[in-house]
Amino acid sequence: MFSRLAVPSISLVLAGASVALYVHDAEKRAPAAEFVRRFHVSERRPEYAETIRFVPAADLAGEVAGEVALQDALGTVSLAEIEPAQRELWIDNLADLDREIEAARLLLLQSLRERPGWPYHQSLLGMIEYVRARRHVQLGPAPDRWLRPLELAMRASPKDSMLATFAAEALLESWPHLEAVDAGRVNPIFRGALADPSFVSRHYIELVELLGLAEDLAEDDPAEAVAILALLAALEEDDDGIIGAEPVLAACARLSPGEFATAGRLAAGGAEDHP
Repeated sequence: MFSRLAVPSISLVLAGASVALYVHDAEKRAPAAEFVRRFHVSERRPEYAETIRFVPAADLAGEVAGEVALQDALGTVSLAEIEPAQRELWIDNLADLDREIEAARLLLLQSLRERPGWPYHQSLLGMIEYVRARRHVQLGPAPDRWLRPLELAMRASPKDSMLATFAAEALLESWPHLEAVDAGRVNPIFRGALADPSFVSRHYIELVELLGLAEDLAEDDPAEAVAILALLAALEEDDDGIIGAEPVLAACARLSPGEFATAGRLAAGGAEDHP
């Protein structure tokens, strides 16, 4: 008798718990759903809207919203190739881009609260913070807002070269605006990015220009000069034309500040003949 009564009761309890979990999950997903509605994601980027709808957890929906905002801020779209109604939505969204970036930032902060150990929440937050600072021409003040999340993501996912490449490109762009260079932070970032030949290919001139700072830095602050060491790796190629970063870094690590400055001058001079 007890077992016959217990089974339906247990089923009702489980059904009630399932409904409660569904309602709770829907509530947590509501901000991401509002992001999709407000910024016309279904019309402009339907694949992202579908992903937000079907990801298995609410915090992952926030991550996808961050990717949408990043694509909107840094990507391009050919307005001439899309329908007039959709074109109007893209133009309207462009005017609302700052609000979109802020909405994505808030979603990512919530995602981090729910899954603090996930490196891609951290990396996207750093990227969004960087884009935000870039749009407001504030790359110099408070760089930790964007650099710190990227560093945490790199430590949590050291084999993902994309993270180091984005951080290095952000540093290259913001370098003239930074008041100080912390060698202990910059070296690992550039070392990771220099393992990607496409990064060096895209930013060769900028790397050489930064290398020109080596002599002044060595004279003013030898410790700060070490922050440029990794850039020397961009000037060394093997027989196949592939960047060989580690041997050069190892050799540079043995240089005194004066020797390092001399190496910088020689490398910068030799760069004029680089194809």
